[in-house]
Amino acid sequence: MNFALALLLMVVVGLVLMSITQIRMQRAAHRQVGRPAPPLSDLPATGAALVWFHSPSCGPCRAMEPAVEALAAGGHSVIAIDVTLRRADASAWSIAATPTSIFVRDGIITASRVGALPKPTLDALISA
Repeated sequence: MNFALALLLMVVVGLVLMSITQIRMQRAAHRQVGRPAPPLSDLPATGAALVWFHSPSCGPCRAMEPAVEALAAGGHSVIAIDVTLRRADASAWSIAATPTSIFVRDGIITASRVGALPKPTLDALISA
């Protein structure tokens, strides 16, 4: 087998493994929907809130930050959790990757998404 073919095979296998990992993370996030939210001191007991797990070294998190800030400026309850500083909270919420956006209404998880989300998606999910 020549070098180019071996390299192509390695790239394809790597992409397949990455896709499988992403699918597993998304499924784990979706399994949280409908469950009570784990305890969090700054989470309001009633109403809608976004619990946003991020990391300072995460590029997609930094790209998503203006949309999260706009949501908070628009009067919505937003709890931003830096997973490097609040590891226990990230573990309690089963966070596997950043950014992860979890939407809570009246103490129940209504939606959970892994990856960067645009502002219209955040607006729609917190309003649902």
